[in-house]
Order: sequence, then structure tokens, then C-alpha cells
Amino acid sequence: MLLRRQVCWFDFSDAEGSEPDKRRSCVVVQTSAVRGLGTVLVVPCSSELRRARQPTGVLVPAAESGTHDVVALCHLLCARDLGRACGGPTGTVSEATLQRILLVLCDLLGIDASVLWDP
Repeated sequence: MLLRRQVCWFDFSDAEGSEPDKRRSCVVVQTSAVRGLGTVLVVPCSSELRRARQPTGVLVPAAESGTHDVVALCHLLCARDLGRACGGPTGTVSEATLQRILLVLCDLLGIDASVLWDP
């Protein structure tokens, strides 16, 4: 079972057009309270660090990714079948990094970010 904040590799070899391709590290953003699904919501990452300057990119340091510095590409949020996971988690993002990712996702989806945190 994959848990929120974990970084793991997924196979994207079925990509078309502008979708992410090949094997990519991803940040699991789906809440761990949701169980029993055959899929998980993830944000794919890129090793192209210049993408951190884009409004939808969030830097994930090597200490959190478990491999090297990567950029979470929030505009590529997607559901992946658990069978497409390539092994277990390589790292875990910090709560601060997860919050940055969630803020970008809220902006992309037009969701008031204040609903993410209790007053």
C-alpha cells in the first residue's frame, strides 16, 4: 500500500501526446484514509530542475525523493493503477513540500486552499 507523501516510481510507457512518458518518480497526494482502490492519485516528477521555475513546479530535494533533486509537475496530476508501480517507495516528502504541492493543485483546480487546513 502506498501512503500520502511517499515518492515512488511508476511506469508511464502508455503515454500519448503531451502526457508524461517513461518511468517516472511520483509524489503520492491521495489521502491515506482512502483504501481499497486499485488506483492512486500521484503528481509525476521531472529531473529537469529548470521546471521548478514554472508556476506548476515544486522542487522536491534529494533528501525527500530518496534519489536526486526532482520537480513535482502539479499540472500532470493523474490516477495510476497500483500495478504500474515499479517497486516500493524511495522517499517521503516533508509536510512543507506536500503543502506547497497541495497549494499549487488547489490553484490549478480553483479550490479555496483554506479548506485544506483547519482554523
